[in-house]
Parts: sequence; structure tokens; C-alpha cells
Amino acid sequence: MYDIENYPEVLNKIVILNYIKKYQLPPYPKEKKAVINNLNIFNIKEKNKIKYAITLNKTIIKSFPTNKIFKKSKEDVFNRTNLTALPINSSVLVIHKSLDKKWVYIISKLYAGWIQEKYVLYVNKENFTSNIYKTNFITIIEPFFKYKKYIFDAGTTFEFSVIKDRTYLHLITNRGIRKIFIPKDKFSYGYLKFDKSSVIKEALKFIGIKYYLGDDLCKLDCSSFIGNVLKTFNKIVPRDTKDIIKFLKVSNFIKENDSAVQLLHFRGHIALYLGKYNDKYYYVHASGKRMCVTIDYLGTHYLDFKDIIGVSVID
Repeated sequence: MYDIENYPEVLNKIVILNYIKKYQLPPYPKEKKAVINNLNIFNIKEKNKIKYAITLNKTIIKSFPTNKIFKKSKEDVFNRTNLTALPINSSVLVIHKSLDKKWVYIISKLYAGWIQEKYVLYVNKENFTSNIYKTNFITIIEPFFKYKKYIFDAGTTFEFSVIKDRTYLHLITNRGIRKIFIPKDKFSYGYLKFDKSSVIKEALKFIGIKYYLGDDLCKLDCSSFIGNVLKTFNKIVPRDTKDIIKFLKVSNFIKENDSAVQLLHFRGHIALYLGKYNDKYYYVHASGKRMCVTIDYLGTHYLDFKDIIGVSVID
């Protein structure tokens, strides 16, 4: 995770290069050279002043500045340049621009990579910061809420106003603030109250949502699922499964008959534990095998499951 509120205002060339060069392209398609040239590495100055911005819609953070589809093999169903979904109304730092001037390299709270510049609105640092630290806000509590061209994710927060008993979220656009009516079942005033039953209730809303490694606009992967559910309770975890394990204290046992919110850690996978019933340990997760969010179980002896790593508690 990145401390974007306290990030240096000037970055040297080496720092920017380290960000840009940490990703690698899979072998497809053939236009690899053109995509690499678009990184615009040779135009990076020795000293670079960062810019502050807010995202105008949900978009995908890419490892390279391109919309071309890169796969590991011809049979692969995922675009391997997808890193994660970046929610609408996110404060981001802009540190570099592509050669074709259509992409910018951004640093968000949870991830860094390339997004299309048309999805950012440049603001001053005060507006950038105030967008992070809202004091009076609503939180989206539906997996995906669509309004015209806009896509809202669970856990996204907005300032709002109430007019004649109708709630309107305040959406930042390149033409100023737009007020959008939002139905009562789509949001919560502030964050949801954190407890096990509420977390499970929120997670079950995602059942049937399609799986996509690295996210898509209305699809998600296992760690995005966990992250989006927890964000509605103001519980923030890193974006990737390996980083979540480092971030949380992991033990080797499930706490039975406990009120704690528990995550199950697999090798390269993560799930929310639901409970034990008829000697089976049930969990909900975004399954790459089933290609959607679904409920599964481990069995009587869950530690014998070959891919289980451990259990962590969210508090």
C-alpha cells in the first residue's frame, strides 16, 4: 500500500524507472515493441514534479500503456496487462505520461500502474487530500452500481446531499460536481457497522459476480472480492493475496464458535470463512475454477487440504 497523502512532491528519474520497469509483458500479441516504446522512458527528466488527480470513472490499472490484449498462451482467457480495478472517485498521484499522451502512470492507495488519461481530473493537493479524508459521506454497499456510463464499487465513498428525503451522491466530473440520485438499498450513511454477521451479509451479495484475474469493470478476482467487502466497513487490506498474508497475522487454525471475521489463506488465493456445518468448513470466495463468486467447503480436516496456508482475523 502507498502513503499517497505524504508522498514526495518531486521524484527523480530512477524512482520513476523503478515503477515502470517492474512489470513484464507476456508473449502475445506481436506489437510488443510498440507497446514498450509507449512507456516513454527516454523522455523522463532527472527531476519530476508529481501531479494530483481524481478518477472520473472506474477504470483498469494496466502494467503497460495499451488496450491490446496480452495472454500467456492462445488458450488463456485473461488479459495479463490487467493489474486491478481502480474505483471511481479515487485520489491518485500522476508521475509520468506515455509517448502517445493517452496514458498516465499513477500511484493509488493500493496499486500503481497505467490508466488512460481521459479518466483523470487534475486537481490541487488540497482537493486531492480532502477527497481522501471525507467527514460526511455515504458508502456504496452493492457489488456494482451502474448509473449511465458510471460504475460504482462497494466500499467507494462520496459526499452527498439530501433533498426532499432523496439522497444524492456528489460525483466529481470535469464539468464540476454532478448530483446523482441513489436508491436507499445501494448505500450506507458512513461505513457499515463491523461485525461478523454484517460482513458475511455483505459478502453474500457478491454471489454470482463473474471472476476475472486482475479485474474487469464488472468482474473481480479473489483478493478484490475480499478487499471490496472489507472496504464497506473501513477495513483496508493490500490488493494482492501475498501482500495480505504479510499484512495480517496468520495462524494455523480456525476459531470455532467465535465472533471474529476470519480469512482463509490458500496458495495464491483467499476466501472469507463462513462457519462449520455438518463437519464441513464453508467459505465464500471469487473462484477462478468456477469463474464466479461462490460458496465452497474444505471438509472435516481443513488443514489436510493441500493448498491451505492458514487463517487470519480481521478486527
